[in-house]
Amino acid sequence: MLIRRSPNLEELHILGGPLIPDGTVHPLCNARWPLLHSLSLGDIMLDWSVPPPGHTASTRPLIAFLEAHQRLRSLRTSRIALSPHHLSSLDRSSLPDLTHFAGSLEHLQVLAPSHPNITHVVLEDPLIIRDIAPLLIAGVLQSLRCLTELHIAFIFHSSYEGGSLIRNLVGACHGLTTLELTCARRSSFRVVSFSLFATFVPRFLTSLRIH
Repeated sequence: MLIRRSPNLEELHILGGPLIPDGTVHPLCNARWPLLHSLSLGDIMLDWSVPPPGHTASTRPLIAFLEAHQRLRSLRTSRIALSPHHLSSLDRSSLPDLTHFAGSLEHLQVLAPSHPNITHVVLEDPLIIRDIAPLLIAGVLQSLRCLTELHIAFIFHSSYEGGSLIRNLVGACHGLTTLELTCARRSSFRVVSFSLFATFVPRFLTSLRIH
């Protein structure tokens, strides 16, 4: 009914939960809304193995849906709604107007090389920090040359000096104006010197939250 009665739909946000049983949203992948510019998918099983009409067996239905909506500027997804592995099959020329993304680091690893104009990133899955993790994260963010806003969460297994982590992040994102860092285990995260920290904060930064 939504598909037939709302041809001018511009935003679609489905959070999931017990009110949306598995399988009931599958038909949405066959929908085509020419004006759709914002899509948010929570923990719902939207994809399935049978391709939509007109696509090969190798095309996932949700991938075909994304490729058909070239006006999308904002995309939020969960691992359940869209596997990072399946996202790698997205045509690199798709979603040319994408500027806002929320999802996992693995999703962003796939999108970043072909979508350098993304300006806002929210990494919703807390990242487990080990020795090489900050360099990996910085490497992904470095390809987003237009990035101005970053929200990211961490989990630390041991005591960690936060200054070096933040230095890697802001070193990869020189144009940041908004930075939000969340530590899932507060006792393990510390910034030794805020005076030293201030020396590598991006000069364009207007909003900083650490919690």
